[in-house]
Amino acid sequence: MFRAPKAFTESFGTEASWGPPVSMSTLYCQAKARPTPNSGRVCGTTLTRSSIAFANHKVFRGIRLGPFRSVGQSWHSLRTEAFDQVLSTHDCIKSYMGSLITADYMPIGFPPLHMHHLHIERGRFNHWLELHGDYSNGSDFGVGSMSSMGYYKHLPAGFCLPVSDDGSKEVITVDLTMNDVRTYLSPAHTWIFQLTVLLAGSNCKHARKLWLQSPASTVWMWDAFGRYAIPDTQSVSWWSGLMPYAGQVLTLWLHSHRIRVYNILLIEGTLSLRCAELGIRYVLGDAGVVANLSASLEAVSRRNRVICRTSLHVASSINVVGYTSTGVSDGGYDRSGALDCAPWTFDTGDRFTVVAAHHALSSSVVQNSTSVQSRVESNPFTAQHTDFFIFVRPQENNTLSSLVVADNFLVCQNDLRAHILLLLLPLCFAFRGFFRGR
Repeated sequence: MFRAPKAFTESFGTEASWGPPVSMSTLYCQAKARPTPNSGRVCGTTLTRSSIAFANHKVFRGIRLGPFRSVGQSWHSLRTEAFDQVLSTHDCIKSYMGSLITADYMPIGFPPLHMHHLHIERGRFNHWLELHGDYSNGSDFGVGSMSSMGYYKHLPAGFCLPVSDDGSKEVITVDLTMNDVRTYLSPAHTWIFQLTVLLAGSNCKHARKLWLQSPASTVWMWDAFGRYAIPDTQSVSWWSGLMPYAGQVLTLWLHSHRIRVYNILLIEGTLSLRCAELGIRYVLGDAGVVANLSASLEAVSRRNRVICRTSLHVASSINVVGYTSTGVSDGGYDRSGALDCAPWTFDTGDRFTVVAAHHALSSSVVQNSTSVQSRVESNPFTAQHTDFFIFVRPQENNTLSSLVVADNFLVCQNDLRAHILLLLLPLCFAFRGFFRGR
C-alpha cells in the first residue's frame, strides 16, 4: 500500500485543486528508438490535441497532460507552454515535482517508466527547473513506489526561486522525454504526466539557480545532450569553471549516469596536481585512464579543499532480478545516491573544479534496460553527464539564474606530451651522437 509522505501529498494537491480537463494543442510524439545524438529528439514532435487539466490556486499550481499509452522500449517526447498559464512574474516557488502517474493518480517508478529528462525552460535558460531519471531515490520501483519522491525538489525553509529575477516576462516551456524500459512486446502501459509547484509567501528570501555544466566533449562536439566520452576502462575526467557572482550555496545536487560512477568530487579552486601524481597512464576520449581510482582521488583530497563528494554509503543504483515476467529486465537501474558536502561561500570569479572518477564498464550492467548508459556503437566510449545544480543565496539582488559552462577538459595532453619529450630527449641525443660518429 502506497503511503505518501506529506511533501508528496502537498505536491499532488487535492482533486478539488484541479479543474476539469480541456483539449489543447501539444507537441508530442512516440518512437521505438532512443534520442539521436545530433538532435536530442526521439522523433519529430507534431502538434496534437491533448487532454490537459490545470491547478491554479493561491499556493498550488500545476498541469496534468494525458493519458498516453506506452509499450516496451518506446520513447515519448512532449513539449508544451501550458505551464506558462499558471505562473506569473511575481510568483516565487518553494518546491516543485514532476511525476509519471497512473489514471488513478498513483506514481509510476523507475522501472518500468524512466523520466529521461524533464526540463522546464524559462526563456533561454533551458534548465531553470529540471528533473532527470537518476533522481529516483530508493530501492523500490513500479506503481506506487516511494522512489518517485526523488522527483521532488525544494528550497530550504524561508527561501524561494522567483519566476522572474528582474520582473520581466519570459515564456516558460516544459520539455519531457520519457522511455518505457520494459522489454519489447510488453503490454501497453497508461500514464499521465503531472508537473506541480508550491508557492511561497511574499516574505521569502529570493534564491537563484546555477547549473555547473561540463564542457563540450573533445570527441562528440556535435552531441545535442552535451555528454562527454569516458572509456570502458576505469578513468578520471576533470574540468574547471568560474562562479558568475558572489553567493552562498543553499542546496546542491548532481545529475550523472550513476552506474559507471565511482566517485565525483567538487573542489574549490583548481586541481593542483600533475597527471603523474594522479596516476594517469594515458588519455582516452575525455578522460585519463588510471590503475587505482581510490589512490587518484586520495591524491586530490590531500591537496585540495573538497566541497562535495558522492557518498559511498548510499547506493546510486539498484540491481533488479526476477521481474522479467512483468517486462522488467534483470540489471542495474540508476538511483540518486547522496552527496556529502561542506558549506561553500564564493566570490565573483572564484574557480571550482569537478573531478569525475568512473568504474570500468561491467558486462553485468544491462544498458538497454536503464537506457541511460548511452554507449555509442562502434566507439569504445560511454556517453556521460556530470552536472551540478545549485540553489544559491546571491550576495546582490541584481543577479540571474544562469548556466555556468566550464572550461575545456583538463586531460593531460600537454602534461603527457612533456613527459614524452623528456623520454625522447636521451634517444635524440643518442641518435645525434651516432650520426656525428659516422
